[in-house]
Amino acid sequence: MSTLYSSGVSTCHIAGAVAAAAIHDLQVNLFVFGGFPQIAVVEPAGETFAIQLTYEHQGQSAAAAFELTRQEAFAAAKHFMRTKGKGYDAAIFPKVQNALVELESRISADCRRAL
Repeated sequence: MSTLYSSGVSTCHIAGAVAAAAIHDLQVNLFVFGGFPQIAVVEPAGETFAIQLTYEHQGQSAAAAFELTRQEAFAAAKHFMRTKGKGYDAAIFPKVQNALVELESRISADCRRAL
């Protein structure tokens, strides 16, 4: 369930900002898997959002996670809203890209085990 904060940002906007950064990575580098990861935004107990990327491949699921501070998450979400999803927030891109690399490596390892 999505949460709307008093700043006008929701967890859906944060997920959208992560997706926009992932799409940029896809356009530049492609993914090793033929699909798009699911994005989950876990609300913070403190000042940090936990972001989880998951992808299912041949019945097996792989996941990678990273964190965004409240400030990073809200800034990225506001950028996503301002650009209507047509741009990505460069400030969160390295974290998203690193998580995608981790996800790809876990999927590749699963594929090698399945052979």
